[in-house]
Amino acid sequence: MLYMQGLLNLNHLSDLICQVDLYPVSRDELLRIARENGFPEEVVAFLSLFGKEITFVDPDDFLAQAEELELLVYDEREMPPETVRSPQD
Repeated sequence: MLYMQGLLNLNHLSDLICQVDLYPVSRDELLRIARENGFPEEVVAFLSLFGKEITFVDPDDFLAQAEELELLVYDEREMPPETVRSPQD
């Protein structure tokens, strides 16, 4: 389901994981690996959505947190603009 709008392919994240030699790995380290290995800009943009201080303890942790982030991004896109929302939303 990664990046439901079709911006990111799960294979890109799986390929990125294969480039990581040592865990835990920080977001900034993943960004460096992605850029150095010529990953598409949508991978870099997606990784940039994570907080600067985040660290992934293993590949499964990274994929789980990526899926969580994707759901948050999707939910935000599906919400009406703030000016249309009621105070209870």
